[in-house]
Amino acid sequence: MKKLTWLIAHEPRHLFERTAQAFAEKVKELTGGDVIVEPVSAAEYQAANPEFDQKRPSSLFQAIEDGKVQMSQTQVHQFANWDANYRVFDLPYLFRDHDHATSVLEGEIGMAMNERLARSSPMRGLAFTYSGGFRVFGSNEPLLSAKELVGKRVRVNHNPVNSDFVSAVGGDPKKLFSYGYDEIAAGELDVAETTYIRFLGKHLLKTEHNMFLTTIVISNQLWNSLTAGEQEAFSQAAIEAGRLERVWSIEDSDQFERNCTQNGVTITEVSDDDREYFRSLSQDIYEKWEPSFLPGLVDAIRNTH
Repeated sequence: MKKLTWLIAHEPRHLFERTAQAFAEKVKELTGGDVIVEPVSAAEYQAANPEFDQKRPSSLFQAIEDGKVQMSQTQVHQFANWDANYRVFDLPYLFRDHDHATSVLEGEIGMAMNERLARSSPMRGLAFTYSGGFRVFGSNEPLLSAKELVGKRVRVNHNPVNSDFVSAVGGDPKKLFSYGYDEIAAGELDVAETTYIRFLGKHLLKTEHNMFLTTIVISNQLWNSLTAGEQEAFSQAAIEAGRLERVWSIEDSDQFERNCTQNGVTITEVSDDDREYFRSLSQDIYEKWEPSFLPGLVDAIRNTH
């Protein structure tokens, strides 16, 4: 029997924990119990490994490289340290809808990105996941239109593509590992680029300008030790867990919208005019970033059906 550890390195914990559990159950089923995946929380792992810092992606990657954990799930833009093409997934308005995203992520493009990661890093991708789906802008102050973002200090992730988009709409991007709500409460930030399921404020501007994407990863060391049959089981389990996770994320978003009024949250859907305004501003971002990606990658994503 083989036992391996899946480190749940991010919050909200339940989002990542349920994906790990779904994967573990499927792998156990497909291998007849010969492979056991044990999800471990960041707190549990840190208790035994005090050098681990949940807020630093490098800590997770080091744990995988050192063989202390074998699997995890994390944001795709973090892999740009090894392959800059992973930044492509944060381009504004890249995905038309969820079906388009699924075709890209489960198709030839997604599989090719997984293989590229395996060649350049200590891990390989197994399946893409949402962990939130489409992004929006959130604040404790009303957000009614695109102009509300002008001059605002906006929390973004560490993908410079996101910073460029926020700058294009007139905001002042601030790269943070945190989700920004403590900083907003302290008056250090005004707005967070976020997802429904990570939102802790009062007002949302529903832009759906890009997606919060994650990937299930496995260490190359473990992968290379698996039999061909076990590798197939892992691949199948990851795809199925990824599909479940994306469905759950969509359901979470739908439930958030249904309950927003009773929870004291105001959602303003961006107007058609503002959406076209955002799209027009995105053209410069594509012109800047497309040459840094594999030739034809952006067009291939756009043309996937």
